[in-house]
Amino acid sequence: MNEINKKLCGFALNIIKFRRTEAGSTPTAKQILKKYKRENIIDNELDFKILNRYAATGMVSFNIKIVKNQVQPTAKLTNTGRWFVTQLD
Repeated sequence: MNEINKKLCGFALNIIKFRRTEAGSTPTAKQILKKYKRENIIDNELDFKILNRYAATGMVSFNIKIVKNQVQPTAKLTNTGRWFVTQLD
């Protein structure tokens, strides 16, 4: 009986770990672009890579914002970028 319980517990833990990795997966390009529909501060490297790719096509524009005497890079979608994101829905 103990062996069966151990196997069931192990199986349940594997399912929980699988669901956690699904929930913590990396965001898609669509989700990242939606985040920058209005001007927003670029907060991580993955976002910058995606935004830089779409900036080459003219869908994203970069800017610099001064917040509390610190220079922070920002990005926002252009009109073409907003249209593109609505087409992805």
